[in-house]
Amino acid sequence: MNLYETKENLLQQARRYYANAEVIFKEIPVEYKKRYKDPKLVSKAAGISYLATLIAIEAYLVGKGYRKKNYLLLLSHIDI
Repeated sequence: MNLYETKENLLQQARRYYANAEVIFKEIPVEYKKRYKDPKLVSKAAGISYLATLIAIEAYLVGKGYRKKNYLLLLSHIDI
């Protein structure tokens, strides 16, 4: 197992991604009725939040004892 694939390291990385997305969301100017003015920054922040979620799921699976090869196979059967 790689050093970066421990549950604690993955959770720390997910928290960093989420904090970065939160900072980007706070910097986006808001128009009338809480609409963001810059869709590019919204897309960027949403993408970073999505990555944070994927890393948090990976941390959960690593904590449950799944190896990367096994949980990638497990996640490939999930229909979104």
